[in-house]
Amino acid sequence: METFFTTSEKIQHIMKSFNLTKTLFVSSIIIGEAHTGKKSLARYLFPDTELVSGENQEEVIAALENHDELIITDFEKLSNQSASKFWE
Repeated sequence: METFFTTSEKIQHIMKSFNLTKTLFVSSIIIGEAHTGKKSLARYLFPDTELVSGENQEEVIAALENHDELIITDFEKLSNQSASKFWE
């Protein structure tokens, strides 16, 4: 397993929180400025989880039908973020 180094207390808190909830069925969103390591952190915490871009809604829907876990990048680009089919 790779090691994710950070001196940021906020990132350490996020990592601890995600590790505590890994076994639960919960949805989480990591938000922040571009190029700050959000995707790297998600890939570190969930290395085997499918990753798709919200730029392609059909791809996201297909991935949700085939996977229990999913990392959606560019989430804000989904046309209907609150659609219940994403969270059922």
